[in-house]
Amino acid sequence: MQKGSALIMALLITAIVATVATAIAVHLRMSIHESQLAYNFEQAYDDLQGVQDWGMAQLIENGKLSAQKHTLESYPQNMPNALFHRAQLNGEIDDAQGLFNINALTNPAAQAQFVRLLKAVDANINNDQATQISKAITDWLNISNSDTIYLKNNPPYRAAHQNMVSVSELRLIDGVSAKLYLALLPYVTVLPIAGNQINIVTAPIPVLRSLGVNITQDQANNFVACRQQYLGATADDLKQNCIAKPGLQFDPQVNIVTTSSYFLIKAFAKLGGQDLALYSLVKRSSDTSNNNTLVGSVVWQSLNTF
Repeated sequence: MQKGSALIMALLITAIVATVATAIAVHLRMSIHESQLAYNFEQAYDDLQGVQDWGMAQLIENGKLSAQKHTLESYPQNMPNALFHRAQLNGEIDDAQGLFNINALTNPAAQAQFVRLLKAVDANINNDQATQISKAITDWLNISNSDTIYLKNNPPYRAAHQNMVSVSELRLIDGVSAKLYLALLPYVTVLPIAGNQINIVTAPIPVLRSLGVNITQDQANNFVACRQQYLGATADDLKQNCIAKPGLQFDPQVNIVTTSSYFLIKAFAKLGGQDLALYSLVKRSSDTSNNNTLVGSVVWQSLNTF
C-alpha cells in the first residue's frame, strides 16, 4: 500500500516537473523569438535609412546631370534588389510634384482643377458633386464653420483648419467615400506648401486631364506617348512637340513645370520573415550659402504607411 502511494506521488511530482519545464522552455523560446524580432526590426529600420540615403544621393546626381545637359528627369526610378546583412532591400523614387497637392486647395485657382480631377477618376461624379467635395476639403483646410458637420459623427471630431500632413485625412472629409478615396489615392499628395506646381513630365493621365478644361482621355494618352520620346531631351523639345504641335490647351490658371523639388522615396526591407516599408518625402533645393549646391532634406517619414 505504501509502495503504491509512493509510486503515485513520484509520478505526480514527475508530471509537475515536466509541466513546469515545458512552460519554462516555451517561455524561453518566446523570449528568444521576441528578441530576434526586435533585433531584426532595428537592423531592417537602419537598412531602410540606407535606402533613403541612396534615394537622396540619386536625386542630387539626377539634378546635377539635368542642369548640365539641360535634359528632363524621368521618374519613377528603382534601386536594384540588394542583399545586405541578410536583409533583402529595394527602393523607388517617385516625383511628388506629378501629383495634385491637396493643400493647394487653399488657393481658389486650384479648386477648378481638383473638380476636373475628381471627374477624371470617377465618371459617376457630376460637376455639382465634385464642386461640393472640393469645397468640403477647402473648408477642412481653412478656418470655416465645417465643424458642425463632423461634430454630428460618432465619434465626433473637428476639422483640422490647417494643411494636411497625410493623404489619409481625406477619409475624414464629408463626401469622400472609401471608393472615391481609393480612386484618388494614386493621383494626390500633400506637400508642405500651398502651391500646386504640376510636373507634366511625370504626371499620370488623370492629373494631365485636370490641367485643362477640355482635355480628353485620348489627348492625355497621346501626350504620355509623346513625352516618352523626349525624356532625354529638353523641356523646350517636349513643349514644342507634345503640346504646341498637337494644340493641347492647358488652363492658364494651372502652374505647369518640367522640374520638381519634392519627391517620395519608398524603401522596402525583408528580414527574417518581417516586411518593413519606409516612406520619406524629401525636398531637393539649392544651398545658396554654398554656391547653390544641390542638397536634400527630409520633410517627413512614415513607417509601413503613408
